[in-house]
Amino acid sequence: MNDAQVQLQQMGASMEENLNRLRMQGIPIDKLSKLKPGNILIVGDIPETKLNRVKIQSRLYIKFSAFPGERFETRIDSVSDVIDPVSRTVKVLIVTKNTNNQFKPGMFGTGQVELENIEALSVPNESIILIGDTSYIFKRVDASTFQRIQVETGIETEEYTQVLSGLKINDQVVSHGSTLLKGLSFGY
Repeated sequence: MNDAQVQLQQMGASMEENLNRLRMQGIPIDKLSKLKPGNILIVGDIPETKLNRVKIQSRLYIKFSAFPGERFETRIDSVSDVIDPVSRTVKVLIVTKNTNNQFKPGMFGTGQVELENIEALSVPNESIILIGDTSYIFKRVDASTFQRIQVETGIETEEYTQVLSGLKINDQVVSHGSTLLKGLSFGY
């Protein structure tokens, strides 16, 4: 009986340690304990810089590498109050149905938040050259000259990226093969 009590105390301490790890990562334990049967808690990371674009109940489309070609629609349940100091990301929590137990712990996926339609200056994603945290575009100066310019980017979709500053309407940019100019421009 004593061995069982000692083992129970060790298991309790181990469980409390694991719960504290989850809390430190910004995962609310109360949400886990209130999950209804057939539901799953999905935890995602979003960059701190994109936090202003995410709202509770925003529609979210998730693609899992385990299910190529499929897209799962859900909604954001909550956004953590904790920012990871190393990765500069915030946890986004999604509670969704786990039909046929298809989602497994540790699965990897990417999500896209549906935003309201806005008119914006945008360029193909392939036009953007990212060096560190800085985005560049090659803008056409004349028939044979392109200039590298720094731009501030905004919302990204699967095909296009919003340009907030550094580019004007009617500016012509390199839309394909900009990586070839990257080497010349940055001396690679």
